[in-house]
This record gives sequence, structure tokens and C-alpha cells, in this order.
Amino acid sequence: MDLNSELTNAKIDSLRLELLHNKFKEFKNTHDDELIQSIPAVTQNTLIQALKTKYVDAEREYFLKSQRYGVKHPEMIQLSVELNTTKDNILKEAGQISDSIATEYEIAKSREATLLTAVEQQKGEIFVLGDKAIYYAVLKREVDTNRQMYETLLTRMKETNLTEELKSSDIRVLDYAEVPISPIKPNKRMNILLGIIVGLGCGVGIAFLMEYMDNTIKTQEDIEKYMGTPLLGIVGHIPSEKKESLLPLLITHTFPKHAISEAVKGIRTSIMFSHPDNPKKILLVTSALPSEGKTTFASNLAVTMAQTGNKVLIIDADLRKPTLHKLFQIDKSTGLSNILVKSCDLRTASRTTQVPNVFAIACGPLPPNPSELLSSPAMVECLHAAKEVYDWIIIDSPPLLTVTDARILARVVDGIVFVLKSNTTTRDAARKAEGYLSEIRDKILGAVINDVDFSRNKYYYQYYYQYYYGERESEETPS
Repeated sequence: MDLNSELTNAKIDSLRLELLHNKFKEFKNTHDDELIQSIPAVTQNTLIQALKTKYVDAEREYFLKSQRYGVKHPEMIQLSVELNTTKDNILKEAGQISDSIATEYEIAKSREATLLTAVEQQKGEIFVLGDKAIYYAVLKREVDTNRQMYETLLTRMKETNLTEELKSSDIRVLDYAEVPISPIKPNKRMNILLGIIVGLGCGVGIAFLMEYMDNTIKTQEDIEKYMGTPLLGIVGHIPSEKKESLLPLLITHTFPKHAISEAVKGIRTSIMFSHPDNPKKILLVTSALPSEGKTTFASNLAVTMAQTGNKVLIIDADLRKPTLHKLFQIDKSTGLSNILVKSCDLRTASRTTQVPNVFAIACGPLPPNPSELLSSPAMVECLHAAKEVYDWIIIDSPPLLTVTDARILARVVDGIVFVLKSNTTTRDAARKAEGYLSEIRDKILGAVINDVDFSRNKYYYQYYYQYYYGERESEETPS
């Protein structure tokens, strides 16, 4: 059984290596370096990842310096040589991986053949042992029968001897047992008291333990302690009864006097007055992890800014999983990706929405290389052109910790707003995301704690909403 299991694993390993080996041979025949580099064994190689990172950094530096120097400038020549050298090293390492896989494939085939020979040899030995096992079973059954007969006879002999040695007993009753009036054990009162004490102690201990183990962001103190950025505001959870309205997630447009709308307006005021001498007109809304509500917050922030009479443009820069077009109910066939490849201009891609003074640019067709598009000069040109037309520009980006798109966009915007989901985003994730932007820390305007359930966190957040919004929310709830 062990040899069969090893043989099966060897066949699986051999097939896997054969597939990789054939793919390498097929891609080598096509002379397409991109296909070779797309094989998982190549893409997961640590050295190739490091070389690709070095190549991207050198390419970015080449692009930046190409705007200042000519092609024959010594620094441009040096960067060109570095790019070619890095690319050659990547191809060389991919070739070494191909040779290594070929060697592993040969070893796997040899191991499979050896195991197959050993299995066939063991099969012959098993047939011989089968005949011996039959004879052994006959002998064992005879031994068991004889042992059982011997034990039966021995038991009967001991019983006979014991009966012969028994004599009449001299035992007599001195006192009869009496039924007690009350039980000695258990002591119910003591047990109940101990149960109450132990239960309270365990409950308090578990509560403190859960609080100690909870490392998520919940309060303003967590933001200031673990991220070192100011808190712009706290946004509550959208109630389930409001989700039946026409635009459930654009609550600042549907219910402009709702508590959540007032909270977003407070954040809008904080952003506008954070730098009164040098207003931050181009804002990037990002988060540490997916599903933290940054798209919903960015859309509602755009609505509140438009309510002051400003022309606001919101751009869906999430070229991987876009959702902005669903909130504003616009066509996503033409959008940011078309602008970046220069198949249309800003005026053609921008769409009017059902919210006055709010214009939106969808993601457009999903490109195969989002990071490269966002780091192109076309993105900078697009923002400069938009700045001439609109008062505020809000960019909805992917999360910081999953892809590099947000870090690329952070370098071309005026201000950055972090969105952190209450009781979900961990402190380590928030700290790591903020660390990615350490070089441009002065652009960080602050953080927003999103999706706060005030019914569960009333001890932390009750003073934000209790006195001012309680009556207004009840008045504005639609009948």
C-alpha cells in the first residue's frame, strides 16, 4: 500500500513536471518572452520577482528622467543599459528554471519506473504470503480452541476447590441502617453560590480577553495611536429600511438631512478647511483592504461637495473590480481606460449623473495592465485637464495592500483620505497601509471610520449622534 501510494504520487509529480516541461518547450518555440514569464513557476520565483521590481523601478525612473533629459544623456544611457541588463537577467533566470524543471522531470520519470518495479516485486511476495496466511489461520484457530477449553476447565476446578473450603459464617447483625432525614451531599446553597461566583468571574474574564484580543480599529484613539493621522469623521451604518429607496447607497442625495449625511458633510468641512491656504482639489479615497466602503464613501462625499454649488468629478480608478457605475447608474463602456490609451478625451468620457453638479467617469474596458496605465503620463494630463473644468476631483482607487495602483495614484493627487471599516480593519493592516505612503505623508489629510454600528458601539460613539440626530432621523424616515 505504501509503494502504491508513493507510485501514485510519483505519477502525479511526473505528469505535472511533464506539463511544465512541455509548456516551456512550446513557449520557447514561439520565442515569446512574455508567455515564458507568465508560467507560475517563473512568476513565483523570488529572484524573478525581485528583478521585475527592479525593472519596474528603473523603467519608472527612465520615464521620469526622459521628461528632463534627452536620449543621449549619460544618465539616460545608464538607465537604458540597466533596463536591458535586468531584462536579460530575467530571461536568463527563466531559462535556468526551465532547465531545472527538465532535470526534475527526468528524475521523476526514473523514480516512477523504480517504484513500478518495486510494486511488481512486492505483488509476487504477497501471493506467496497468501498461501502461508491460510495455513497460519488454520493453526491459530486450533490454538484458540484449545486455549478456550483449558481456561474453562481451570475455572471449574477453582470453583470446586473454593466450594470445598467454605465454612459456616459467624457474622451477626449488631445494628440496622437507618434512612437519613436530609442528604449530606450535595450542598445546594454552596453549589449555587460557587456557580454564581465562577460564572461572573468567567464572564468578566472572557469579556476582558475578547477586548484584549480584538485588534481592530474602532475609535479616534486607535487612529491617532496606530496610524498617526487625524480623524476626519465617523460614518454610521446604512439602516436596512433605507435600502429600499431609489438610491440606497447615495444616502446623502436621497436623505440629505439624515445622520449619515450630516456626518459626511462634517468630513467635507474638515477636508475643505484642512489646508485653507493651499486647497487640496484632487482627492484620492483609498483603504487598506477590500470591502471597506471606500466607493460608497467617495460617492457620498462627491454629492455633499456638489451640494455647496461646486462642480465635482468622481473618477473610478479601480480598473480591476469597478463598482462606481452601479452607484450612479452610468454606462461603463467608455471611461478612464479609454482616456489613458487616448481613444477619447475627458469631455467624451465624463457622464452627467442624477445628482446635480456631480459628473462621473467610469472605469471603461478593463485593461490587462492597470498599473502601467495609471503610471503613464496620460493620467497626469487627464487630471490637469479635469482641474481646469471642475472644482473638486475625487478618485476612487483599489486597496493599498492588494495592488500597487493606489500607491501610483497617490503621487499625482493633492490629498489622500483613508477609509477604515469599524471592527473589521486590523491595526496592523492600517499601520502597514499608512507605511506604504510614508514618503508622501504630507498628502494624507486624515482617516474616516466607516460603517459604524452605533447600536453596538454606543459607549464609544453615543455622544456623536444621540442629542442632535435622534429626533431628525425619526422625522425624515419615509412613510
